Amino acid sequence: MKLASLCAVLLGAILACPLRAAPVSQVPLQVASGAPGNLLLLPSSAEAAQAAAANPSATYSAGERYIGYFDPDKCYVYRRGEAEAERYFQPLGPALAHVCRQAWSGNFLNWATAQTIDVYRAVLTGGDRFLDSAGLTVLQKGRSPPTSVAFPDRSLPLDAVAGATPFSGSSLHLRIAGQERSLLLSRSADFPAEPQELLPGEPLQPAMTYRLPARVQVCLAGQLERNCQRYGEHYKPEGLLQQYAERLRFSVFGRDGQAAGDLLRAPQRFVGPWLADGQDNPQKEWSAQTGVFLARQAGVITQLNRFDESGLRPFDELGDLLQAAARYLRHVDGHADPLTFACQRNAILGLGGAGAGKPGTSLLGLADPEAAQAAQRVARMQGSTGSAAALALAGLAYDAHVRDLRPDLPGRQSASTYWLAASHEVAGQGSGLWLATQYGGFAMPRGYTLERTSPLPETWWKAANGWPSHLLTLADPERLRDELKLAFAETADDQPRSIGRFTAGLQPGEYFSALLEGRHWSGDLQLWREGEPRPRWSAAQQLDALSEAQLAGRNLLTARPATAGADGALIAREGMPFDWSALNDEQRRRLGAVQGESLLAYLRGSRLQERRESGSPSPFRLRASRLGDIVGSQPVHAWHDPQPYAELPEPQGSSYRAFLASALYQQRAPLVAVGANDGMLHGFDARDGRELFGYVPVAVLGHLRELAEPGYAHRYYVDGSPAVGNAWIGGQWRTLLVGATGAGGHSVFALDVTDPERVGAGSVLWEFSHADLGYTLGRPVLVALASGKFVVAVSSGAKDPPTRGGDIWLLDAADGHVLKRISLPNAGDLGPVTAISSLGGVTANRLYVGDSLGNLWRVDLAGEEGGESAITPSLAGKPLFRALAPDGSPQAISAPVTAALDRSGQVRVLLGSGRFYRVGDDEASANTETLYGVLDDGRPIAGRASLRSVPVEAAESAVRGWYLDLPADGSRLVEQPQVRDGRWVLFNLMAPGADPCADPLVHAWMILDLGSGERLAARLPSPNDDLAQPAGAVLLQADLGSAWRILGVDRDGRPQSEAIDLPAGGRKAWWESR
Repeated sequence: MKLASLCAVLLGAILACPLRAAPVSQVPLQVASGAPGNLLLLPSSAEAAQAAAANPSATYSAGERYIGYFDPDKCYVYRRGEAEAERYFQPLGPALAHVCRQAWSGNFLNWATAQTIDVYRAVLTGGDRFLDSAGLTVLQKGRSPPTSVAFPDRSLPLDAVAGATPFSGSSLHLRIAGQERSLLLSRSADFPAEPQELLPGEPLQPAMTYRLPARVQVCLAGQLERNCQRYGEHYKPEGLLQQYAERLRFSVFGRDGQAAGDLLRAPQRFVGPWLADGQDNPQKEWSAQTGVFLARQAGVITQLNRFDESGLRPFDELGDLLQAAARYLRHVDGHADPLTFACQRNAILGLGGAGAGKPGTSLLGLADPEAAQAAQRVARMQGSTGSAAALALAGLAYDAHVRDLRPDLPGRQSASTYWLAASHEVAGQGSGLWLATQYGGFAMPRGYTLERTSPLPETWWKAANGWPSHLLTLADPERLRDELKLAFAETADDQPRSIGRFTAGLQPGEYFSALLEGRHWSGDLQLWREGEPRPRWSAAQQLDALSEAQLAGRNLLTARPATAGADGALIAREGMPFDWSALNDEQRRRLGAVQGESLLAYLRGSRLQERRESGSPSPFRLRASRLGDIVGSQPVHAWHDPQPYAELPEPQGSSYRAFLASALYQQRAPLVAVGANDGMLHGFDARDGRELFGYVPVAVLGHLRELAEPGYAHRYYVDGSPAVGNAWIGGQWRTLLVGATGAGGHSVFALDVTDPERVGAGSVLWEFSHADLGYTLGRPVLVALASGKFVVAVSSGAKDPPTRGGDIWLLDAADGHVLKRISLPNAGDLGPVTAISSLGGVTANRLYVGDSLGNLWRVDLAGEEGGESAITPSLAGKPLFRALAPDGSPQAISAPVTAALDRSGQVRVLLGSGRFYRVGDDEASANTETLYGVLDDGRPIAGRASLRSVPVEAAESAVRGWYLDLPADGSRLVEQPQVRDGRWVLFNLMAPGADPCADPLVHAWMILDLGSGERLAARLPSPNDDLAQPAGAVLLQADLGSAWRILGVDRDGRPQSEAIDLPAGGRKAWWESR
């Protein structure tokens, strides 16, 4: 169930959640439900898959880095106590390029002892613990049964012995195979005599064989490994199961020593100390206080760390395991239902290959027509590549990935298949594991049909290494953890994602892209360059790299609250540090006096009191990053981007040219600013992502304590989009940043960012609020009037509950005082304001704004300071136009409209209908929304009867504009249209997804002729569209005469573009609204 679908549950009998009375949503409608995912683990019991060497190279080299439980960058000493439990390796200190003197090299010990199962366990659980108490953790390698031959004997040459072991002299011979959990050492390749325990400090005798238990102490204070997590005064090694314990439920399938029987070893469950809702987990598998594993015979971790004790086999039929997992998800085997929520994401993760046999062979004899059909479908798509067994295995994975596993539940329940194996276990293209992950894990486009027969495009399934993206190979635990984490994050659905908030960067091809992460409500702002696989910088990483001591140096500001004036306006003008010592009693009261000082430290980024475990006395919510989620705020970039104000009358014109030429302007740092729902507007250095300043609006101060609550339910804080522009204030030119709280509050504010690296308390110019100001969604407008007076125009926005009647405020850009309040009678929720010069000049003389009742309003700016501004007299106080659906119902206009001069010199207003900010707006809808191109000649337009439909009907002759009805599938416009080259207009469209378990939104775009509305190009959802359809697309032309491109960002925030074929011709000199 999606969060927005909870309206009726949350409001109950208070109201029935009618669309127009629903409140402004405080939860991002762009994200899905967040139900915990299911990960089914399938460890192979094939000897070659688990007991083989994790580092297959037969020759040791100190220049190589080997993987296992030991830290390759440390030296170790062997501790031999009287009792067996007291015999293990202990870290001694750092190695020098993997070389140790008179000590054991951790790098060598990994090469000598690590089995593949050890790497799997290190990544998943932190390792198999031999000793596990609050202050001591010793890991032990996996079993090598007495009959095992999977790990060949090895030798260490003479010249390597002294740097890898405490010994010197002749070469050493090593044996793991058949030695259970020990390592045999000898000077002889024959391993003579009965193995003896090695005594520390004693030399190796030529005719002797010595036994060493392959165990290592980890997470020792002062010598912590990278996967050590703190529990009280001590540390424990952790893997991905611990990291995702709150967001994923796990189960294990495997054999218990018998060839047949029930393969479910541990049923689906949460494994951590608490459940997804924060309640204690009665089946927890480790202590929240100490991190010590708890004995659970049927526990997931116990099964992963002990399944090899029931015996390894030459061949493990992985098809049986995969089929058992699929049947389990279908709930046909009599076990408790693993799907406890609708819309859970499900994934199957196999661990290791099949050994001496072909996986999928057993599936060939099954009397299962659906499985046979699935294998046939894969065979048709695959062509001649692949054996019958491999195609059967792939068919099973394909069927689970594509077909609805549970028709009895809402939406489509499916399972993706991942496999982790050593490179030698994958016999290339056409092998079982290759095909199972290719067809069981490809990026499935919307509308995909089970009956497909053509080959899958490589872009759907192939990774950069040429293998299926879901087929992972054995690697260094750190790198493997990062790669495998993608599977966990996809299943948990908590990856940071882009929802299309991006803007152009410093250089051509660079873009700032904002992300949000819905589990901990954290976010990021990244700089990307087209064609590069990773961002150039991450603002979240920059903030998270700060030490607790460095947090005191963060330049965070706020303003002293103001009292209301005679006109009801509250205008705060006294900037100050956002620091406890600087706050007055009123600010401390709003913040919360009980935990005020520690709360403010938390808001400034301190993580010392974050609650990292259930039952912890720490009072504050755990964050994934210090940077909060970014949802409605579009980043803005400012550097050397002058507006043409040199055309203003003197002294402004000449002063402006001098301002642009000044050293201050030329040498200042480039700025990128964005609002985040951590309570701040952030300003970052656009070159490296370093935070320059943050501003905490007065309007959000009273809600900041909610951010720190462990049970935090999302709300907005600084969610409006900032604007940056140059302005003449106080007799000089300055660069202003004007921001708004958006759905997070009821205020607009202005900062002086002329020198972004020196923004301080004196840079806070003003913050305006009023009892009649609603949620200021969108971006405020900073414009110059004909007199040269700079003003900020903002509408009254959306109100809770909705009311009739709205306003446009004109505020003095210098100090925020009200210059004019223009009433729009009987208006609904007002969208953001758009300004234009109807004369094509650099100053604005007209404003447009739409409302939720379908009204398009026009206000003419007049007077030296805008005091004579009003609805133009020819409209008699009424809207210019009203958007009505074919059935006569009003169509909400929530996105900013765009205005541009057409070839005749008249203003054409481009707009579209749709809404996406109130509870319920993300539900499927059959309403018809419409795109409009309205010609404003000063006369009122009755409605669509005065416009021409697109495509044109033969009998139509209207000339007041055009309209294009969108499909009645929930498609709508919620972003500002983009006019390009004076000829074309780009509309970005979105619709709620039809499948409640899929991504919540479908994105599309259309390019229309500005004058006629004719469709020139479009990308609409279709069965063949990739899920990576970009959100928030923009139409770009790199250089005059070059090809036009559509650019957007994918789920990761990465820029993606495609060429667009648009007609040539037209004039470039059209004036287009900024």
